[in-house]
Amino acid sequence: MIGRAGRPQFETEGTAVIMTTYSNVQRYQGELKLEQLESQLLPQLKEHINTEIALRTCRNFQDIVDHIKRTFLFVRMMNSPSTYGIKNKDSVEMFLTTKCSETVSDLSHYEMVRFSADSKQIVPLEVSIEVSKSYISVETAKRIIDSSAQAVCLRDFLMMLCQAT
Repeated sequence: MIGRAGRPQFETEGTAVIMTTYSNVQRYQGELKLEQLESQLLPQLKEHINTEIALRTCRNFQDIVDHIKRTFLFVRMMNSPSTYGIKNKDSVEMFLTTKCSETVSDLSHYEMVRFSADSKQIVPLEVSIEVSKSYISVETAKRIIDSSAQAVCLRDFLMMLCQAT
């Protein structure tokens, strides 16, 4: 079922998410008469990586890279690198490895995970687990962490909540 939920008087379009195996992609493209299906994972990559770490699906850096290489995002990047701002097929893996590295570094900096540069092991900390459970974006979690380090008045706290994603 695909529909437009929410506020019909204000919304003019909706988003359909189809989860399927790669072997069924052609079937859905034909039925829906789409030119091309594209992955929407990249804008939420930080949240996805954080969740996989929090669930202990990924326990080290290579696990994260291997996990991302099994996604539809990787398949689409390999088939159409320019759609994702990548020069060519040969640069896809380096692009994703860099994105993963930046994410782990960011999560570590905000003490959401513990990352050992020597062993490449990653351990989720309480914040990572709670952010994942609560479906809070990593950017919102960073704002909360930053604001908790300083005295925040009620107005500022409420503004921060209003800007949450």
